Amino acid sequence: MDKSKKTSVNLSMMLREKINKLPSKTGVYIFKDENGDYLYIGKAENIKKRVKTHLENPNPSGKEAVLARKTASIDYMVTPSEVEALILECNLIKEYKPRYNVMLKDDKKYPYIKITSGEKFPTVYLTRDLNDKPAKYFGPYTNAKAVRKILPFLRRIFPFKICKKNKADNKPCLDYHISRCIGPCTGRVSEEDYRDIINGVSMFLEGKVENLFSNLKEKMDKASVARDYEKAGRLRDQIEAIRKMSPSPIVSRLKNANQDFIGYAGEKNKALIVLLKVRCGKLLAQEKFDLITKTGSKINEAIESFIKQYYSSSLPLPDEIFLPVIIEEKNLLEEWFKKTNRKDVRIFVPQKGDKKRLLQMASNNARYKLMEEIASPSKYLNLFMELKEKLNLPSVPSKIEGIDISNIKGQHAVGSVVVFDKGYPKKNDWRKFKIKSISTVDDYTMMREVIERRYRRLIDEKNKLPDLVLVDGGKGQVGIARQVFNGLAIENIPVIGIAKGENEIHLSYSSKVISLNPRIESFRFLARVRDEAHRFAHSYYQILKQKEIKKSLGREIPTIGKKLERQIIKHFGSWERVEKASLQELMKVNGIGEKKAKIILGFFRKQS
Repeated sequence: MDKSKKTSVNLSMMLREKINKLPSKTGVYIFKDENGDYLYIGKAENIKKRVKTHLENPNPSGKEAVLARKTASIDYMVTPSEVEALILECNLIKEYKPRYNVMLKDDKKYPYIKITSGEKFPTVYLTRDLNDKPAKYFGPYTNAKAVRKILPFLRRIFPFKICKKNKADNKPCLDYHISRCIGPCTGRVSEEDYRDIINGVSMFLEGKVENLFSNLKEKMDKASVARDYEKAGRLRDQIEAIRKMSPSPIVSRLKNANQDFIGYAGEKNKALIVLLKVRCGKLLAQEKFDLITKTGSKINEAIESFIKQYYSSSLPLPDEIFLPVIIEEKNLLEEWFKKTNRKDVRIFVPQKGDKKRLLQMASNNARYKLMEEIASPSKYLNLFMELKEKLNLPSVPSKIEGIDISNIKGQHAVGSVVVFDKGYPKKNDWRKFKIKSISTVDDYTMMREVIERRYRRLIDEKNKLPDLVLVDGGKGQVGIARQVFNGLAIENIPVIGIAKGENEIHLSYSSKVISLNPRIESFRFLARVRDEAHRFAHSYYQILKQKEIKKSLGREIPTIGKKLERQIIKHFGSWERVEKASLQELMKVNGIGEKKAKIILGFFRKQS
């Protein structure tokens, strides 16, 4: 008898004994391998019966056959009800990320917009931490870059504070002077007025735009009747700005519906979800989620897993969720929503009409995005195979990170990390670092700090590490990277170094130096990673440098004191606008006559 077949038979016999001892009760079951690692977690109304369907007579090419072969032990937890089992299953999957469960491909925590609670004047900001339960969260947002643009727009309409001040000290910052904050720290803002601003932000993010219009219009009319024309004008500007930002209705017949449409596309072991969010009858967002699936996973299993993982932390919840297929756990999931969120969420499979068309739109987008992802890797496959061969790497490097340092004489020293996955820049994962450990010129110490901060965080957050790291520099920088990796117990990640202006590649795993031949396509790609890291770091350096210049610009102009500087910024909004201003425009600022206006214009002419 073949040795592998004999092992399979013995293992099956062992599993049958374990199955026979399982309780016929409601709860959660856990398949573990010989090392005790979690392979699969599921919940069932009858644990014994459910486990039998997994492991007895499995499809030889399916997931169950792999589980039958790899499972060494089965653990379980009995629960009072199936809803309790579902809650426990969700928590365990989130914690242990079993290999054979369908999982959200979550290389990082998605960002949320948070409104703090328990403060007299709440703060609004972006976060990835959901531990503050009393706070109000909106998200998750899969496009961090896009959501970062939302907050500055919102602050122009609703001038909420972003600082941590909770007491009036009559020391307002620049945001107050350029009308980006209403200035609760001045002591001249009532709690009620500030609460109106926060309520406006909340209603906008919830998609309750029509309600928001009505509220603002009512307050504007009241202010006008009371002859508070300044307040009425501010409310009018808010209404106009929101009208410009608001998405137009996609389907008028959806009226005030709050709905999610889940589109699915899958091929072999690759699958993704496209989620369309409709709030108050308007399409607000499209989010894309990659799934980690195994061969043999079915569409209903993938969608059920997505619902459990996504909606366990998605806020606020919709009233209805529309799916492309009927799922077995529909009633149970609706009960789960009610128990965990105290909200009725109904799940449907639409058969016709606008809802069917929106669901089809979500599914079509999922299919297009999947085709794009499947086609993408082949474009760069030969390039990475060549890279593996030329650099003698242990594996084909799919994910490559480039690191660079930028500074002049230690001033405004910064570092950058750029990420390329399957040949494409993954810009949501690019990171900038302000050097903290040193203010003098010491490239080695700076490189050490950036590498340590970058990869310690990846480890702490249990994110995927790269297959190859490229540092800007030669043998010394490569040696620093290797020392940091050893200190972090990171093994088997090769590091290469390419210094700017040089055509030599230094390796962490060999004393050999390889010539960077520009005629080789894979080496041209490495040069691109290096150049992008340098460009990204340098752009951040320039931003910090310009901020420092602008910060002290008013103090450099003769006859301009702090008070007048604040007046100028309040009037123009920025020094860039002051620079472009005419003599007549400058003289409109209280405290600037013709003489001072000419001095300011003369100063800027000298700068250029």
